[in-house]
Amino acid sequence: CLPLKPLVALCKTGSGKDAGDVNIDLDGTSAIIAVDGATSKLPVLPADDFPRETDEPGYLIGVWPERPFAEAINHVLPAVSNDPTRPHLCCVALIADVVVGVDGHRMHTAHLPVPTPERLLLPVPAANTISRILTGDDQVVAVARSDKRLVLRVRGWTLETRLVAAEFPPYEQVIPRSSRNHLSVDAAQLSR
Repeated sequence: CLPLKPLVALCKTGSGKDAGDVNIDLDGTSAIIAVDGATSKLPVLPADDFPRETDEPGYLIGVWPERPFAEAINHVLPAVSNDPTRPHLCCVALIADVVVGVDGHRMHTAHLPVPTPERLLLPVPAANTISRILTGDDQVVAVARSDKRLVLRVRGWTLETRLVAAEFPPYEQVIPRSSRNHLSVDAAQLSR
């Protein structure tokens, strides 16, 4: 096991081109990484410390079309909190047919293509990874759940993550149910 971020940093080049061949040799508790003639040393972690796929029995929650699911996740991510003292806001909530992100000052909601039978709170790193994996193709995302974990599978990718164990705020109370005031504007003018 190698630390991911330092390994990725070693493999990047300043010119944006591929780094070429990456050679990894083990030297006791270190790995010697050679990239484009430069050599670096990284600590090696015991392979037994690497988390394994869970053997917990799971059940299928649903199958979602990739494109609308990707659009929903990408829409709410900018509003998700990154304040570690507020773990109940550091997640993307999947509630019925809505995806929600809040940070205490703003809220983004999007329609989920197929309703989920239960509330799911995805941690921000998992939601960011899902955002990168989902390309918006016309594939399907299979979503399964075990006791505390969620497993998403699409196009050969499998993402397994722990769910956030917190109470998501009642976002529905912030949205007015009805109003006598209505405003219609041209979307292009508003964006300008």
